[in-house]
Amino acid sequence: MKKRKVIIISFIAIIAISIAYDNLYVKGMIAGKYIYNFSGDQLEGPDKGDHLVLKMNGLFESDTWGKGIYKLTGSRIELNYADEFGDGIYVFTISRRFFWGKPRLVVNKDLGYYFEKTN
Repeated sequence: MKKRKVIIISFIAIIAISIAYDNLYVKGMIAGKYIYNFSGDQLEGPDKGDHLVLKMNGLFESDTWGKGIYKLTGSRIELNYADEFGDGIYVFTISRRFFWGKPRLVVNKDLGYYFEKTN
């Protein structure tokens, strides 16, 4: 009975840690260079080969949105930028493949479009 209890508690702990690891991000995990390699049509958003650099100080540089700041909240990242039409915001969700691996910034979840971290 004791062995079975330990196995069940261990299994539940592994599941809980995996879910927390996939939904809680800090700037140190997200900062880096990303590339968008999908040629799908997006009304507003990146084009194939666009780069996105997220810096540790909360700033970003992008081929699509230029320069701006980003805010990280759980598994969401919000890019705040200014262009010729005024201030803009673009929101991504962050995920990992099968809970483990490099973070991806999801552009369109239904079509599977995302920015992939290169470093």
